[in-house]
Formats: sequence, structure tokens, C-alpha cells
Amino acid sequence: MKRILFFMTLFCVSLSAFAQNEFTGQGDGYSWDDPFNWIYGDVPFNGDDILIDGFAVEYNGSPFTYDNLVLTNGANLLIYGDLNLSGNLNVDVFSVISPIVTDLNDYAKVILGGNYFFFGEVAISFSAYVPQIGNSYQIIQGNLGFCDIGTIG
Repeated sequence: MKRILFFMTLFCVSLSAFAQNEFTGQGDGYSWDDPFNWIYGDVPFNGDDILIDGFAVEYNGSPFTYDNLVLTNGANLLIYGDLNLSGNLNVDVFSVISPIVTDLNDYAKVILGGNYFFFGEVAISFSAYVPQIGNSYQIIQGNLGFCDIGTIG
């Protein structure tokens, strides 16, 4: 009996370790940092898979490295701080990822251990005057999985 309880507990813990954290918007409706916006009542943590389905979310940076991130059904992720993923980034045809450039040397990045798949848009927003022409910004750092026709918003 003790062995059965032990294995059932181990099984439940292993299932919860691989759960996907989904943005529900039940808190303030837009903040990544509001735990009430997430299905489990806690902000994503190291290694979490993340799903944002149809919400506009503001991400201000975090010390965590997440696994995979999926944006679907018109989701818009505004990125004000570096976003670290050990897995893949998937942006569907209706969704947008929006890194913010505040200065020539101060801009949000998505750093990937996996691949990125863009069917939607990458809208780079300049919140300050950036006068240099010809500078490059390595906003998405990872391996190209697929990128549809590129647009800059």
C-alpha cells in the first residue's frame, strides 16, 4: 500500500512539473507579473511552458528561463525586458510579439535555446528617438525554424 501511494504521489508531481502555464487575464488582464492572470494562480517559473491565447500582455523581464512560449489567436506580447526561453517560440498568423527599443543600446531581446517560428508579426517599437541609420538590433536570438513574410510595425 505504501508503495502504491509513493508511486501515485511521484506520478502527480511529475505531471505538475510538465504543466503548461496559460495566461487567463483573470487579474488585471494584461500584466505578466500578476499571478491572478495565470491559470495556476502563480506567474510562470523556470522551465514552464507558456501559452498566451488572445491576450495583450506586458512582460517587464524576469530572472527565469522558461521552456516554450506560444502566442495564438491574436495575442500580443509587449516585451520591455529580456525574455529567456530554453525551448521554442511560436507566433501564429494572428499574433504579434513586440520588443521595445528605448535607446540605441537599451532594447528588449528574446533569447532562445530552441527555434523560432513566426507566422504572425514582430512589431519593433521605438519608445525614444534613435537617430542612427544602419544599426542592427539582435532582438530575436536563436535558430530560425520558420519566418513568414517579415514586417516591421
